[in-house]
Amino acid sequence: MNDLPNKAEIHQKLLAVLAEKERHLEKELNDLRLDLSADTKSTAGDKHETSRAMNQLEQERISEQLLELKKAISLVKGIDTEQIHTKIGLGTLLRASSGNFYLSIGHGALNVGGQTYFCLSPISPFGKLLLGKNTKDKVLWQGKEITLNSIQ
Repeated sequence: MNDLPNKAEIHQKLLAVLAEKERHLEKELNDLRLDLSADTKSTAGDKHETSRAMNQLEQERISEQLLELKKAISLVKGIDTEQIHTKIGLGTLLRASSGNFYLSIGHGALNVGGQTYFCLSPISPFGKLLLGKNTKDKVLWQGKEITLNSIQ
C-alpha cells in the first residue's frame, strides 16, 4: 500500500529544476563575459579597472556555483530510481509524519503531483539521522517524534 508517486517523476522534476538553474548560471556567466569583452578602455582609469575587476570576481563566483551545481547534477543522475529501498539511503523516497522526503541532494522543496517533497542530502544532519532506518521506525528530531510511514 504505497501511496507515494513514482520516484522517477520526482527525480526527473529535480533534474529539470537543476538543469534550469544551470542554464541560468551559464547565461549569467556568458553575459558577464560579453560585458567584459565589449568594455573598452575609458579615460576613467581607476573606475574602469574597478569595474573590470568586479566583473571578473563575479565571473569567478558564478563559475564556482556552476561547478558545484554540475557536481550535484552528476550525483542526482547517478541515482537508480528503479531501486526499491528496504532501508533509507541515497535515492530513497520517504513519507514521514512530518512530510515527504527524497534523499538525493540538499535542494529544498519540490512540488510534484500536488504534493511537496523535500530534497534532502543524506549527509545533512536530518539525512544522517534517517540513514539505515526502516518503515515504521520513529526518530526524534528537534524535540519531535517523527514516524517513518513508508519508503520506496
